[in-house]
Amino acid sequence: MRAAKSDPPQWVYDNLPHNGWNIQEGDAGALGEQAKKAMESLNIPLDPSENLVLTAGLTNRFINYQQNLKIKAASIVHLCFPSDSLGGTYSNMYNVNGHAIVALSNYSPSYRAKQALDTDEQSLEGDALRAVVPNFNRWSDVVWAIWNEVAGEYTGDLRYILRNSINTLSTQYLIELIEGSLKNDQVSMSLELRWPGHTYNMMDERGLALLGSSHGVGISWLYVTGRKYLGLRDQLTVTVFTGRPNIPSRTDEYYLLWDLGPPPRRPPPQ
Repeated sequence: MRAAKSDPPQWVYDNLPHNGWNIQEGDAGALGEQAKKAMESLNIPLDPSENLVLTAGLTNRFINYQQNLKIKAASIVHLCFPSDSLGGTYSNMYNVNGHAIVALSNYSPSYRAKQALDTDEQSLEGDALRAVVPNFNRWSDVVWAIWNEVAGEYTGDLRYILRNSINTLSTQYLIELIEGSLKNDQVSMSLELRWPGHTYNMMDERGLALLGSSHGVGISWLYVTGRKYLGLRDQLTVTVFTGRPNIPSRTDEYYLLWDLGPPPRRPPPQ
């Protein structure tokens, strides 16, 4: 389903290649046991394949888009970056039957640009950052365009976004601060909070804090981008839970499950 004519034309699926986004085949990797428990309890269908590799259809469709747009010449990032493109990557699983998106591994072009340049001596912000990244670059814009294409007439049924296996230290810190598991003001990696975890709404300052995190602000933008299809949703909640990773140096991995609330009821067919 293409976006309606009234949608901003730059944010539609067909414009992804023109902005440097190209689909890359790959392996989605394995979901943790706690992520599977969450999906099962919410009636989000699980692919029978253990590693959830690239699948067609409406249950678990793994799509990996990589940013290959050439860095604008004569920019300071062009001088610092080891390749000609920023290489941002958005790897997500689109589950139309389960009304869900599972965010697997996502690194924006802006993050890659800042990663290349940010040092103790200089930082890339504002206009300088916008000058080197494509206009169509935010996770929320790219993911919404793909969801709209994959879900078609069911676009407005999106309800759940699972941020899978979060490894961003600032978000881990915030989760542990909220759950009281920091040790000496450091991430302890020992928070044992299995599904169903703890759920916060946006009347709770803990929910608002998570909404303002690196793994929450994209949810806000996703809703803003798709609000015409999603309709009024005023029951946003976030559930925090953790699971055991297969990494000896870590004791836990972190998840955030965002629930937009039930979609508006469709009018009956005439």
